[in-house]
This record gives sequence, C-alpha cells and structure tokens, in this order.
Amino acid sequence: ISNVEVRIGTPCTFSCSVTGLTDTVTITWSGYNDPGQIQDIDVALENGKQTKKLVLSPSEVFVDKTYTCSISSFSGSAGIQEEHAKLDVYSKTEFILSIYHNVDIKINFYFSYVYFFYFLSFLYLLSKLSTC
Repeated sequence: ISNVEVRIGTPCTFSCSVTGLTDTVTITWSGYNDPGQIQDIDVALENGKQTKKLVLSPSEVFVDKTYTCSISSFSGSAGIQEEHAKLDVYSKTEFILSIYHNVDIKINFYFSYVYFFYFLSFLYLLSKLSTC
C-alpha cells in the first residue's frame, strides 16, 4: 500500500495487494464516507497475488484521510491484518500581493492542508514585506 497525494477534487486509486498466496483471501477497504462514491474492485488471484483497489470519486477527495485495508483468509486461521494508506489532499491557491507603488504580483501555488499554518505564517511575512 502506498500513500497518495492529489489535488482536491481529483479521483485517485489505492491498491492493496497480497503476494505469496496459494488460496484467495478476503480483502476489504474501510474509512470512506459514502459507499456510493467509491469503486471497490477485486482482482482475482493470479500467480500467487491478489489485489483489491479502492477508487475514490472527486467528491470523496476533499480532506486528508487515512483508509484501511483489512486482509483475512476464508478459514480465519491467519487472523486479520490491517494496512493503512494516507490520502494527502492539497489545493491550488491564488492571490494577488500589492507591493510598493501599486505593483501587483500574482502568486499561484499548491499547499497541503497539513501545512496550513506554515502558509498563514508565509502570508504574514509577505504582508510585513509589502509595508516596507
């Protein structure tokens, strides 16, 4: 399982794979809001590997979140193993900074919600620079 970083509102896919199998296992995903907004795709056991994909629609991709892949055998003898995958969502931000003598600078950048406070600090510093 790998973490995914995507822009807000962009569909994305997580894959949970198990290798070294001789028989099928049960793989389930959890952590999503609306089951109608995801695709839960099984990939059959092939060459000792079984995969289950979680495809998130744009409406599910709006905030950082952790999804869980649970793996268990049909017989239950192997117990349940869980793996976690993190979705990091960022957005595009645009603002215009007016500086000395009405010179405007248009700034476009992307930021992750995880770094929101760093972004606010950056804006504060820019506002101090523009008053010089």
